[in-house]
Amino acid sequence: MNVQAKIAEYVFSNGIKRSFIAEKTGYPYNTVRNILDCKKKMTAEEFITLCKVFNKDPGFFIEERE
Repeated sequence: MNVQAKIAEYVFSNGIKRSFIAEKTGYPYNTVRNILDCKKKMTAEEFITLCKVFNKDPGFFIEERE
């Protein structure tokens, strides 16, 4: 599973609303939706910003887990 899919899974499994993410990141709702639906390739800056919003180290999404 790629990093973007892991973030989407984290969001959905924790019941985090897209509107909350848009508000906290300052990104338009459509951008957040497209990132989480993997319709837009996430940039490194967007990745770091999302990690900060979730209070997670980037390694949390990068490292392989079983």
